[in-house]
Amino acid sequence: MKSFVLTCAAVASLVLLAGCGKNAASLSNRHAALFQSAPPEVKSDWEKATAAAKTNGYVVAITTVQKLQGAALTPEQLQAVNETVSVVSVQMYEAANRGDAAATQAIAQLRNQRRR
Repeated sequence: MKSFVLTCAAVASLVLLAGCGKNAASLSNRHAALFQSAPPEVKSDWEKATAAAKTNGYVVAITTVQKLQGAALTPEQLQAVNETVSVVSVQMYEAANRGDAAATQAIAQLRNQRRR
């Protein structure tokens, strides 16, 4: 429940930033150095999440980044994680609003996962 609340707060805050040209690819490139010296599992999850985000793998990107929100991260890494989940969420909802069936399906899948 905590990650859901954090995600919603982050999405709300980054909706304002979405118009500033941020996207998942630019964020992951900008934040990559933050995870170079991270523990192997954290680094692996970051790479998995950002790779998925770059290919519109919304479910994998969001669930993996949410997992990272509970990891022992530096403040900078946590900020990168929160920004990424927000930007990916915004991109997913924008794509769904444009009629992207994969994005709509991803939203439904994420909602079903939260209910469990």
